[in-house]
Amino acid sequence: MPRSAPVLIVSALGQVDDQQSPLLLGSQLPCLRRKRDGLAADAQVLIAGSFTGRITLDGLSRTLGVSPFALCRAFRQATGGTLHQHLTRLRLAAALEQLPHYRERLTDLALDLGFSSHSHFTCAFRGYFGRAPSALLHSACVG
Repeated sequence: MPRSAPVLIVSALGQVDDQQSPLLLGSQLPCLRRKRDGLAADAQVLIAGSFTGRITLDGLSRTLGVSPFALCRAFRQATGGTLHQHLTRLRLAAALEQLPHYRERLTDLALDLGFSSHSHFTCAFRGYFGRAPSALLHSACVG
């Protein structure tokens, strides 16, 4: 099979994945990576600017001028995580910082940061930090 045959096959199938076939694209790889990384960075900026509000995949992709699938794929390839994971991490980091100010109002904190409910917030917080927000507050008061 001629050397260019894999490129033709991949092009015909529409399956170009720079991580699985780095030799197939040659000089196009750096350009594709820059484009993918730029798209992911743009998404991160948009999310960081409004992470306490309602953010939808359709809204992000429309703003960035790409399909939802293309955005999700580019973001995962560039960052190693999903858009939802990134959004949740931002919200949880803000929660940890603001937790002392919401000592008796954890539901308000959850809703102010864009979580759908207190239980959704507590579950995400415990999963990420290993303790419920109320337990962290209690240990900070006792310790």
